[in-house]
Amino acid sequence: MEQQQDIQLKYQAPVYKFQRIFEQNQQKHKESMFDTKDLISIYNELQKKEIYLTSFISQGSFGCVFEAKYKEEIVAVKCSRVNLEKIKEEEDILILLKDTPYVFKSIENFLNETKSIYYQITKRYLF
Repeated sequence: MEQQQDIQLKYQAPVYKFQRIFEQNQQKHKESMFDTKDLISIYNELQKKEIYLTSFISQGSFGCVFEAKYKEEIVAVKCSRVNLEKIKEEEDILILLKDTPYVFKSIENFLNETKSIYYQITKRYLF
């Protein structure tokens, strides 16, 4: 039986909270993929697509992941620098794992206007 997600947006976290989280995370990951300026750009680009960040999940040298509200769902948003070979590899893996219940399922993928950041919007099926 599938559990219901709480899709009510409790609040829309302001960009300064994400900046502070990023700055703290950058101290841990010396080779972070994004800096504070990038974060503001990510935040604004996602809002234009009506994707509202609700919390920060993780950041490493390959990108970062946020929780967000998108349409009527709570989703994960993965942001990474554009690397077409890696994007294709990830898409192939998701196709192979499409019937696995605990894998993040792709909802939408897109590049930003400058084609410098790749976004993957996914949801996870909970059982």
